[in-house]
Amino acid sequence: SYSQENLVVQLGPGYFLHHSENDLILLKDKQMEWSYNFALNTTFQVSDATILLAEFALLGAPSKRVLESKYVSDTGEPLGTFGYTYSQNSFLFSLSYIYEYSDDWFVGAGPILTIFNRQLKTNDAVSYDDDLYGYGLGVKLFTFVDYNLQTNGKWFLRSQLNATFLHSIFFDEGNRNLDGYSAVSYTHL
Repeated sequence: SYSQENLVVQLGPGYFLHHSENDLILLKDKQMEWSYNFALNTTFQVSDATILLAEFALLGAPSKRVLESKYVSDTGEPLGTFGYTYSQNSFLFSLSYIYEYSDDWFVGAGPILTIFNRQLKTNDAVSYDDDLYGYGLGVKLFTFVDYNLQTNGKWFLRSQLNATFLHSIFFDEGNRNLDGYSAVSYTHL
C-alpha cells in the first residue's frame, strides 16, 4: 500500500515481439529482438482509490552490423569489408493509472509519448551517417510485485512485467523524402 511518493530505478532486458523495422531489406537476418531498458519512475497516491505512476524510460536496441559486404581488388584479392551499423533508441514518457490488487501486487495501464532515434552509420571506405528522428504514441500495460527488504518499506525489490505498443505519428524528414516510408511501430515485453 502506498502512503507516500517513492522513486524507483529499474534496469533490465526486453524483447521485441514485433518491430516494423525488421521488415526492411536492410536488416535481413539481423532482426531486432533483444533490448536494454532503463527507467526512472515515481508513484504517488492522488486519493484513496487512485495511484499514478509517472515514468521516463530509455529503451534501446543494441547496435547491429547490417548489409555487410566484401570489396576486392581487380585481381580478386580481398581488400576489406563494408557495412552499416544500425541502432535505435526510444525515450518514453508515460503517466499510468495503477490498481492495487493486494498490498504488494499492482496492475496498471496508461498512454505513452515517445521520441525515437534510428541511426544508420558507417565509418568504412565511405563515411555515411543517417539519423532519423520520430515521435510516437502508444499504450503501456504492466503488473508488478514489490518485495519489502525492510519492515519500514523504504527499500524494496520490484519484479515487473511490461507490454508496450508504440506507433510513430511524425518523422523529422530533414532534407529527405520519406514518402512511402512505413511508420515505425513495435510491441515490446
